[in-house]
This record gives sequence, structure tokens and C-alpha cells, in this order.
Amino acid sequence: MDISPNILWGKLDGIHRIIEKTAPTDISVLIEGETGTGKRLVAKVIHALSSRRGQPFIPINCAVIPEEPTEMDVFNQIAQRGTIYLNEIGETNLGFQAKILPILEENDFRIIAATKKNLDHIIKAGRFSQDLYYRLSVLKIKLPPLRERKEDIIPLAEHFANGRVKKISIRAKRLLKSYLWPGNVRELKNCIDRAVVLGDGKSIQPQDLPLMIRRCGKIIPAPLESLDHMEEDYIVRVLRYTRWNQNDAARILGITLQTLVEKINKYKIQSQDRDEKTLHLYEN
Repeated sequence: MDISPNILWGKLDGIHRIIEKTAPTDISVLIEGETGTGKRLVAKVIHALSSRRGQPFIPINCAVIPEEPTEMDVFNQIAQRGTIYLNEIGETNLGFQAKILPILEENDFRIIAATKKNLDHIIKAGRFSQDLYYRLSVLKIKLPPLRERKEDIIPLAEHFANGRVKKISIRAKRLLKSYLWPGNVRELKNCIDRAVVLGDGKSIQPQDLPLMIRRCGKIIPAPLESLDHMEEDYIVRVLRYTRWNQNDAARILGITLQTLVEKINKYKIQSQDRDEKTLHLYEN
């Protein structure tokens, strides 16, 4: 598994120390946090540090389990002595909860559950089994949202970019830290994936980041260019990414091949642009 425990920093450092002590045991863990805060990432770290790391890590999305599941419907892929990750356990109904509890008690696998909901409130409302809650929450880990973990943003971004680009520029780092990240770690990962695709393959620059992030840091195209100029720039980026495969580029751009050819002719984008055309719309 390509998960290193060293991906947890800053405000998660204290959580990391708890994980290091907990992972070698077999106690159940309940991870709480907003959508996208990295609950699955933490679960993988626990598994990677445990004695079960050579066994499967099985994620199950409880939000999409049928209302009347059978044991085999849910657990037919589970190998003995692995780790089961029950994502969004708070979305399950009482029928599922009643069926899963004896399975968890009788089998030799570790349980890590996660939820974005407050299970205490759901229990009081009569929608969650108190017995299952006690079984799952031997240890509770609360993940703060990324907006409260500014010191974690750059290390996480570098982790997501690792092996694909050599660096993230200083100005790009400033922009990443100035954004509030409503989508948390998941949004950050998507942002870095996009920047890698649209960049030059060597580093991530401000112009490779989404407009809403550049605006947050007061960096927008400068000087302001025409829509045609911006369209030309984006087409070149996509062509570069697809190694100038026009069919693939048209699919990514959401236009027909004929329309793409017309735009290539309109902007006089030529083959030598593969190596010579620079992305000159933005400040570096």
C-alpha cells in the first residue's frame, strides 16, 4: 500500500501519535469529520501501521447499501484478518445495523468506521443502535476541516503532487494557503490533480490553479486578456496534455473534433507549438 504515516502533519500530528499507539492493536476506531476531511486517508494510515497491513483494506460505502442487505451482499469480498472501512456508517438504517453487529462480533477482521454525522444526536433520535455505536467507537478520532489546518495544506499538496511534478512554486503555495477549502482534503487533491494536468509537467504555478483560488489570493490573469486569448491558451494546454491527440483533446474540451479543428485553424496553432508555445496569460 502506497500510504505513508508521514502524510499527517500540523493539527493532525497529535492524532498521528494516537494512531501510532492504536494501530498495532485490534480496537475499533470511529473517525468523525466533514465530507472530504481525509477520513479514508486516516483509515488507510491505521491499516498501513497495523499487523494487518499485508491483508486487504476493504472500503464499504454504507450510504449506498440496499435497505435489505444480506450478509453476503455486504461482505462477500472480505478476507479474513483484513481491515473493513465502513464509510458513512451514520447513513445506515436500523435493519442493517442489527444485521452487521453480530458479524462484527464473530469475525476476525478490524473495523474502522467513519461518519460526517453526529452519531450521539442520531442515537437520541432513535435512528442508530447504541450497541453498534459502542462496538465501533472504542477509539474516536475527530478530524478538523482543512480551513482549520492551514499548516497541513502545503504538505498535503506536495504529497498529492509527489512524483508528477518537481515542485509547487512559492506563489502557488501562497494561493493554496489563502483559500478556505470548503471541500477539504478531497477538493485539494482534485485541485492538485488538475494543476498537474494543465501545467508544464515540471512545477505547479499560479496559472495552473482554478480561477476561484487565484481570485482568493488576488491573482487573476494580468494583464486581462480577451476571451479568445484565454480560449486559445486553454486549448493549447489540453492539446499538450493529450500529446496533441485531437480526438482526446476534443473529448476533454467537450466539443466535436470538427469544432476543435476549426479553433486550431482560427488561432493558427501549429505543430511547433508543442515545444515552443508558452503560457503567457498569467503572472509566474
